[in-house]
Amino acid sequence: MNAQRGFTLIELAIVMVILTILAGGLLVPLTRRIEVQHIETTRKILDEARDALIGFAMSHSAGDGRPYLPCPDTNDDGLEDRTDDGCTGTSGNLPWVTLGLASMDAWGNRITYSVTAAFAKNDIGINPGGGMSGDNRICSAADCSAGIDIADAIPVVLLSHGANGYGAVSASGTTLTAPASANEIENDDGATDFVSRPPGGEGTAEFDDIVTWIPSSVLFARICPGGCP
Repeated sequence: MNAQRGFTLIELAIVMVILTILAGGLLVPLTRRIEVQHIETTRKILDEARDALIGFAMSHSAGDGRPYLPCPDTNDDGLEDRTDDGCTGTSGNLPWVTLGLASMDAWGNRITYSVTAAFAKNDIGINPGGGMSGDNRICSAADCSAGIDIADAIPVVLLSHGANGYGAVSASGTTLTAPASANEIENDDGATDFVSRPPGGEGTAEFDDIVTWIPSSVLFARICPGGCP
């Protein structure tokens, strides 16, 4: 009767190497699928935020009877922050409590919300017939020079800082690592120019911000389909 022989250490090592290679091959596609799912989820969150902002304007009237948009949340309590008739700041977090929305993107960070000041005044509301336009611009590169603008005169911009989270405010209210790439810096400086472009590497930094916006024409058509007062 032949004695049974176990695996030698070399054979076990070879098996472990093979299993590691197989696991690594499966892990990469799985990681990519999870990342794609996070991107799709965040885009849905941004779309819901767009609808909620329009819904807010449709249900809130200024002193003159015209609609107005909410102010950004500037102290991370989820509520809009405004003075007597305007906003304490035109860029901050999306006021998720005020709007009844999810507080974070798919990576656990706050959504940035920028609004043109005149569109959020609750004493003199939005007047489509008064020549109102937004002051935000969407560009394909950080310098926003002539010829590369995607859209201008935008009253509302919404931004997720993506998987790397550079410049984002976390769920605990902490500001994460500042961005290093010019395009992500443009989206984090509190100004009115924003970059929207496909994700990709920029030297040692990577652009992965997700940007959406509400053009004036879309906003006017939704909140005043029959004309504002």
